[in-house]
Amino acid sequence: MIAEHLTGGVPTARPASRSTGGPLSIAELVLRYAVHRKASKLSPATFAKVDKPALRRLRRLYGTVPVSEFRPTSLRAIQRRALVDEGLSRQYVNKKLTPVIKRLFRWGLAQDLVPADVVTRLSVAEPIKRGEFGARETEKVKAIDDAVIERTIADMEPIPADMVRVQRLTGMRPGEVCAMRWAEIETDGDIWVYRPAEHKNAHRGHDRIITLGPKSQAVLMRYRDRPEDEAVFSPQLAAEERRVRRRAARQTPLTPSQRARDSKRVKSRSTGKGQPAAAYTTTSYAAAIRRACERLEISVWTPNRIRHTTATVLREQQGLDAAAAMLGHAKPDTTLIYAEQTLEYQTDLARRFG
Repeated sequence: MIAEHLTGGVPTARPASRSTGGPLSIAELVLRYAVHRKASKLSPATFAKVDKPALRRLRRLYGTVPVSEFRPTSLRAIQRRALVDEGLSRQYVNKKLTPVIKRLFRWGLAQDLVPADVVTRLSVAEPIKRGEFGARETEKVKAIDDAVIERTIADMEPIPADMVRVQRLTGMRPGEVCAMRWAEIETDGDIWVYRPAEHKNAHRGHDRIITLGPKSQAVLMRYRDRPEDEAVFSPQLAAEERRVRRRAARQTPLTPSQRARDSKRVKSRSTGKGQPAAAYTTTSYAAAIRRACERLEISVWTPNRIRHTTATVLREQQGLDAAAAMLGHAKPDTTLIYAEQTLEYQTDLARRFG
């Protein structure tokens, strides 16, 4: 109620208690939606990463409120709390948090659980404007120079470095390179085809096709003995290679205590306790890049920028359609977000045509 008051809205009526058979509460609507998403298996990674945090914020403030009482001022209160109290960015609130809440109520309307007027009111709720509530702005994700990528790779461990190489050559998303499995890669022919089972637009029925040329294949062949149904790039394999390198670099024999630790490590590997994950996540992948940047004392960059780099280079050399095809975009307009018009490219055009 205080949060709504701070946005200038009228506090939403909250029942003191809810008896069995009363109006459906927002917490119950969230629960039914979560069960539906789990049963449908539609983009589980997106639901876990994007939907659940947004629904958790909704339930925390309005869990006991009947769905019929939820208004645009209620949504405004959630947005303000995320911006002011949690320090989230305006872009996150507008593009992630708010659409999830609206989508929940639209689903409820389709299931005859939410009154139509509630969805109508929410549909006209405007996004947070720049400067409103002192909202924090995020910087636009930009391409990164290939020289910086190569310098960073040189200081990284071999496996995450190869992940960067493959992503740079293909323009795939960080999550797609983390999830690569041989079972999803067609190796017939001179160009391999990677068809990830789970990807950003899988729930829309879109196919994702990633082509792997000779350079990408040369990198991946180092991991051809990996099991078909396991991740090509594995933190467990990286940890094992790290131990082998350290052991080979030793100048003195193992002490009894070190041998004891080794035996414990072998035992833990057999039980799976305290071991690295079977596959990289986008977080652990980004952390590997961050650690190398910090050692080199250069600006930290994220794997999302690699995709922008590939798009920018392709757009300059082959055109927008080529960049859209490589990135797997159905609409070239989406590619414009990734492919930047660099100063060098514009300067060259001015030199030739201006």
